[in-house]
Amino acid sequence: LEETKNIANRLLQLAFDGEFYIDDFIINESEFRIPCTGRGEQNHDVQTASGGERIMASLAMSFALIQQSNYQYNIILLDEMDGELDKRNRKLFLHILEKQCSVLHSEQIFVITHNNEFDSYPGDLILLNGHDVENYNNKNVIFQYQ
Repeated sequence: LEETKNIANRLLQLAFDGEFYIDDFIINESEFRIPCTGRGEQNHDVQTASGGERIMASLAMSFALIQQSNYQYNIILLDEMDGELDKRNRKLFLHILEKQCSVLHSEQIFVITHNNEFDSYPGDLILLNGHDVENYNNKNVIFQYQ
């Protein structure tokens, strides 16, 4: 998993500028944990990091695993990955998403979200539960459910 850690840390570098990174995985017959360092303090496991750090680490490790696989399909589905992120971290999430999708040569990305950070990004929208099309200028609304 050394390469997974290295790829994930390159992505985390984009978001945290070296302030948060994953340390060597601890995997043996009695434990599985992923130590990390954030703001100068080492965390016993990534689960003890802040919510934003956990989400970004999860995203980075997921992309690292996909990048290393013999992935035959280049369609990605992210279901509310940004739910716990604050506004600043959502922007960082988008930056990592763009970078990694380029590396993976992804043709389609489906992002399910409840925030409006994607409003400025090109793409097609599926609007649910009474969202007003008028609020999404310059977007291609391919489906709307009222």
